[in-house]
Amino acid sequence: MAEFHEIWIDQCEAARDIRDAFGLQKAIGYLIGEKFLNFLQAADQDPAFADELPRFVEEIKGIFDYEEIRAYLESVRLRDARDIRSINFGMGCVGPGNCSAIYGPAGRGGDRSAGGDRAVGQQF
Repeated sequence: MAEFHEIWIDQCEAARDIRDAFGLQKAIGYLIGEKFLNFLQAADQDPAFADELPRFVEEIKGIFDYEEIRAYLESVRLRDARDIRSINFGMGCVGPGNCSAIYGPAGRGGDRSAGGDRAVGQQF
């Protein structure tokens, strides 16, 4: 049995099944819009979750292609304080003009010392 901070592995497998049964929008909403956001919140509190973020992001990129992720991130409106459209899935800033706020003036690397969204600015 996997450690709880590795739950993303089962969630990614479930997203594949959801995609097969119910389509892209349901699967990407489940995995990125729900499970990944919850995982980010856990990563803010627990270093074991934070350590898993790069692997989780890579797996998401293996399930959904660039255009699918880009289209989802552009269309999503969050009720959460975190802006998922600014998360870098290795494809540059997707968000609407707030890259410098997340990545700083150089355009890369989040500020881990500021707390809060420390994982959001990482480029995986």
